[in-house]
Amino acid sequence: MIRINPAHDRGALAEAFAATGRMQIRDFLVPQDAEQVHRLLSTKTPWWLVYNDGPRVEQLPPDYLAALSQPQINQMLLGIQERARTQYQFLYHFYPMVSMYFTPTAPRLPVLEVYEWLNSPGTLDFFRKLTGRPDIQWADAQATLYTSGNFLKSLTDQEPSGQRVVAYVLNFTRV
Repeated sequence: MIRINPAHDRGALAEAFAATGRMQIRDFLVPQDAEQVHRLLSTKTPWWLVYNDGPRVEQLPPDYLAALSQPQINQMLLGIQERARTQYQFLYHFYPMVSMYFTPTAPRLPVLEVYEWLNSPGTLDFFRKLTGRPDIQWADAQATLYTSGNFLKSLTDQEPSGQRVVAYVLNFTRV
């Protein structure tokens, strides 16, 4: 079970968000629950690799990555480094929670419990009250992992379709 830390003054958080339209909430989850999610992400998540080649986004699943030879990996990384010098570029690991959740043949990994928690009535209600946005209908989710050499050049959280109400990041990096 994942729980929002009850020590937070939800009214004060909502006021702070209303004043600036953004915020950072330290110790958002109950510490044991944050540790549980960290453990799921660090030990039981099959990380994919994602990068862009111009406008095309490449998402490589773990089994594909495992089949690549070292020269193939080196060639891919060299191309990414070259493009990063002159254009928008990114390289990091991720787990596509939404698509895996809705793929009937995908394994039901423990990390998908985080997606279910994010979309539970209580969690969505918390975010609606925090942001003052009763129109929040669901939470999108993607797990990301940045290791040595991974990067993301500047970006915006704006979405062309305009369907995104707010953006969020839950960080499970140990300090």
